[in-house]
Amino acid sequence: MMGQQGVQPGACRLKDLPLDRIEAAGWQVATRTGVGLEGMSLSRATSQRPVLDLIDVTPHLLFALGDACAAQHELGALCAGDVRILHFQFGDAPLLEICSDRVGELTDRSILCIVHPDWFIEIDGPVLEDGLFHLPSELRVIGVSAIDCALNGNARLAYQAAKGIELLCETVANQRLIPLRARNGLSLSDSLRIMAARKMIQEQFGHKLTLQVIGRACGLNRAKLTRGFRELFDCSIAEAIAQERLAQAAQQLRTTDKPIGSVGYAAGYLNNASFARAFAKRFGVTPTSFRRAECSDAAAA
Repeated sequence: MMGQQGVQPGACRLKDLPLDRIEAAGWQVATRTGVGLEGMSLSRATSQRPVLDLIDVTPHLLFALGDACAAQHELGALCAGDVRILHFQFGDAPLLEICSDRVGELTDRSILCIVHPDWFIEIDGPVLEDGLFHLPSELRVIGVSAIDCALNGNARLAYQAAKGIELLCETVANQRLIPLRARNGLSLSDSLRIMAARKMIQEQFGHKLTLQVIGRACGLNRAKLTRGFRELFDCSIAEAIAQERLAQAAQQLRTTDKPIGSVGYAAGYLNNASFARAFAKRFGVTPTSFRRAECSDAAAA
């Protein structure tokens, strides 16, 4: 970390970075301004690609995206004030680290949200507790799209800022972030394996997934997989697969004209009756009523 020359209390701004030190350490600094935003890219002379993109969104909110691991020392200046740090890691084991006094072990696919507590007041949201958390698939999709943005210039600046705000707001709105370490003393390595099982379900729910298939892929026996999965996610593996399939079915009912039988079959239900029962149990209405209500809402809008 960089001593005490960090942000002033009440603000998280790029202008508070000690640019002379950063450039003396061998970084090339390129500033960007556009669409009401200020940005900065850090890169090495040997690389054409920016190592780190910094986006100054508001006096209370700043994002760092990209290879934050390489620029970890320089980021210390941004994390020395009265801030909350949300470190999203989108590597092989997607994680969310929330802390207030340090930058964690950064990866080459990180998004760092540096947030002054006033920002949570502005959005009427809770100040999140410290800890390591599982990163749900819906948050992973948002973050990866920000990191892998193919746009350039002001368009890239605006897109990454928008995705960063979406990621942060969706995280605050998430009512139950799953701690990485289960309360029953599940080991960190087993927690990561169970997270991999959840990720496999979220990404491959359309395939035939059995306990044996999932356990073999994640390196867990049947008993540890089922017990640990329920401990972390408060549901069985079968329930998690059904949730994913029914969520996709609901999305198709909203956005397509496919016959209800075809939507149910794609979700893994062999007849309309079983699909209707499962859907009504999950959403409180039949697929037909759900589609009718969605169409009425769209027409009214």
